[in-house]
Amino acid sequence: MKLWTHCAAATMQAKATQPYGLIEDAALLVDGALLRRMGMPMAIATDCNPGSSPCTSLLLMLNMACTLFQLTPEEALAGVTRHAAQAMGLLDRGTLAAGLRADFVL
Repeated sequence: MKLWTHCAAATMQAKATQPYGLIEDAALLVDGALLRRMGMPMAIATDCNPGSSPCTSLLLMLNMACTLFQLTPEEALAGVTRHAAQAMGLLDRGTLAAGLRADFVL
């Protein structure tokens, strides 16, 4: 719950201080630098569903995180791995380390 509270606060602060436009009909571009300054871990996913998000490309989401939300490639990679696992409460995965679960292809 703490993560969502901080995210909502960051979004409200971004709305009040940043002159961003809208994407589609209601999605506000949140300032990635603001979230970075707040120490907010940023998870990235496709949120694939037929109603509002038909995208299945994680590579596209990585690109959008970097281009639209000013994340560095390192932050975006952390967003689809360890931060995504943390957001889902999956503390036994998300990084390559001994004793943790992982699906890894080389």
